Amino acid sequence: MPSFSAAVVPPSLSVRTDPGPVPSPPGAETAMAARQREQLAAREFPTFWFADVKPVLAAGRRPPLLAGFARHLRQRPSAAVAPAAAARASSLLDDVDALEQRLLGAALGAREAAALAPVAWEDVGREVHVPRWRAAVAEHARALRGLRAADLPARARDLRPFLVAFMPATANPEHLEYESLSRYADQVVTAAVAVAMHRAGATVDCLPGEAMVLRRGDATFAWSSVLLELAEGGLGEADWLATADRFGIRRLDLGDA
Repeated sequence: MPSFSAAVVPPSLSVRTDPGPVPSPPGAETAMAARQREQLAAREFPTFWFADVKPVLAAGRRPPLLAGFARHLRQRPSAAVAPAAAARASSLLDDVDALEQRLLGAALGAREAAALAPVAWEDVGREVHVPRWRAAVAEHARALRGLRAADLPARARDLRPFLVAFMPATANPEHLEYESLSRYADQVVTAAVAVAMHRAGATVDCLPGEAMVLRRGDATFAWSSVLLELAEGGLGEADWLATADRFGIRRLDLGDA
C-alpha cells in the first residue's frame, strides 16, 4: 500500500522536509531592536553618569542629560540606532529641562538640584574643568613654583625627590607612599600643564563619550598622564618638548594658576 504522502503528491514533485527559517511575526524585529537599545542604554549610562556628569555636578553645574547621553552613545560602535532613538524621545517630551530637573532632584535632593546652574556641554571644559585645574595648581603652588614644562623630563628621571614636595608638611618623607603619591603628583602636574596651555590660548573640548582634548591652532593634546608617562618611557622627551613648543608653554611657570 502506498504511503499517505505518495498517494497525495504527484511523482514529479518533491517534498521539502526542511521547513527553512520561520518568519518573524509582525513587529518582532522592532521589539528586538527596542530591547537592544534598552540593554545598550543600561550598559552605557553608568559610564556616562560617572565619567561625564558627576564631575560637572560636583562643580555646581547642570548639563543637559538627555542630549549628553545621546552624544555619549554616538561614540559607541554598537550604538548605531540609540542616538536617533534618544533624539526621537526628546522630541516627544514637552519640557525636557523640567524632567531632567526632577530626575536630578530624585538623585541628589530637590534643594541640591535646584542650586545647580545650567551649563552647555560645549562650555564644560572652560567653565568646569579649567577652574578645577586652577584650584589644584593654587593648592600646590609651593611644589610647582618655578617649574617649567621644559623641566619635566629631568624631574621625571629623578622622581622621588620631586614627590616629597607634594607631601603634607607634617608627613615624614621616609614614609613616602611612592605609588599613590606619584599618581597624585602626576594629576596635579597634568592639571598645571593644562592650565598653562589654556593661558597660552588653548581651548578645552570635553564632550560626552569623548576624550578631553586641548587645542591651539593645529596642535592637540589629549588629556593624559604627563609626568608618569615621561618617567615610564611612554612619552619621549623630544615629543614632549615639541608638544610644549606647539602650545607655547615651554618656558611658562607651571605654578601660575
